[in-house]
Amino acid sequence: MKKLNNITFCIAPSADAGGVFVCWSIRRRALFVRFFVCVSRQNVIKSNQKKYRKEIKNMREKTDLKAVKETLKLFLYMPIEETDLYPIIIQHPIFDTGYSSVDGEIVDITKPEGLQKAIKKMEEKIDSIDTLIRCSYIMRNSYYLTFLKYIKEYLSLQDFSLLLGKFWTEEENPNGDVNVSVALAARWFRLADKKSLMYDDEYETYTNLPESFIVYRGVTPGRNPNGMSWTREHDKAEWFSNRFGEGYVLKGTVNKKDVLAFFSRRGEEEIVIEAKNVKNKQKI
Repeated sequence: MKKLNNITFCIAPSADAGGVFVCWSIRRRALFVRFFVCVSRQNVIKSNQKKYRKEIKNMREKTDLKAVKETLKLFLYMPIEETDLYPIIIQHPIFDTGYSSVDGEIVDITKPEGLQKAIKKMEEKIDSIDTLIRCSYIMRNSYYLTFLKYIKEYLSLQDFSLLLGKFWTEEENPNGDVNVSVALAARWFRLADKKSLMYDDEYETYTNLPESFIVYRGVTPGRNPNGMSWTREHDKAEWFSNRFGEGYVLKGTVNKKDVLAFFSRRGEEEIVIEAKNVKNKQKI
């Protein structure tokens, strides 16, 4: 008898299931058998929506500002990392240079004594914060989404949504954040309250988007071609494609129902959408 090793079974859906089908892989380790259960994509969407509703329900009614501030201090205590321009430029969630002004004195924070002075002063500043948005002013924008990842559990849905919109549009390269994957960011956008996520004029544009339209994405060397930042403006995409070297422009078609957000606050007419939902992609 032939050994059953990594055999695949496909359990077909019923004839009246309807819709497009996807397969979920279920592996039984003890038997070394892998089952693929085909289910209606509509049922997958309903299942995900149920999970989102549950997650939203479990979010706080009011943001715990004290917990957010304590988390901010944890970022403050992270070690300083060197860069090619060290000590002028350093890598740290809060400090961006090796020199800091403390009560009118310039201290070298690459040295233990200077660092302690700077940390103590920053702790006092954090303790005095009385609004959530002021916490974000402490963080360097390259750490915005990472910060959001670690304070999410302390936020109300409204505040989470507001910060997601702010952080996504102000972080230099949100599609390439090493601590927050594009998939996780997409999940956040689905959770977000759209009216808190976007400005009033952005939300109005978002709700009035055509059912189907063309989008572009400028891909510069070293950047993620499967990012979620697209635009309806070809010229803007072309500018981004050549921002840090000679890149290229992607063109595709999207459906309104798949768009996660629209942002115009930086003059970019940004369409936030997962790359998998951009159809007929081609380089132009």
